[in-house]
Amino acid sequence: MSLASSPLEKLVKLIADESRLDDKIRDTQATLTLVKKRVSESLAQHYISTRRVENSIAGGSYAEEQSYERLLQALQDMKSEIAKQIRPVEEQIIQANVDHLRQTFTQETRRLSKCLEEIDDNILACRQYLQDYERIRSSLCGLDESSSN
Repeated sequence: MSLASSPLEKLVKLIADESRLDDKIRDTQATLTLVKKRVSESLAQHYISTRRVENSIAGGSYAEEQSYERLLQALQDMKSEIAKQIRPVEEQIIQANVDHLRQTFTQETRRLSKCLEEIDDNILACRQYLQDYERIRSSLCGLDESSSN
């Protein structure tokens, strides 16, 4: 029974490790989403406050408005660039997880195959013992009958 429980215990531990890895990936994705949201909110608030200041100042210059728009565009470009840089990292995390799962699956497949081979070997050994037992029992029954006669 210890042979069967050991691979099962390892499988349970492996599944728990995968769950923790999935949790960490979800936490990372949630953090990235939160950062993106905060950057967007900050940009929007800055743009709104800039517009209010411009509207409150009588005769605000067109050049100043263009300056703010260029600044906003630069911030949008920075946001876009950050998103482009984060995307490959996210893809790498996902690919690492997929690779880990494939490797784990392959290892567990090998372990289970080996376990099945051992079970087959044990069944064949038991069959051989049963055949030996039947042969010996038949011999003893034959001896017993010949002694009785």
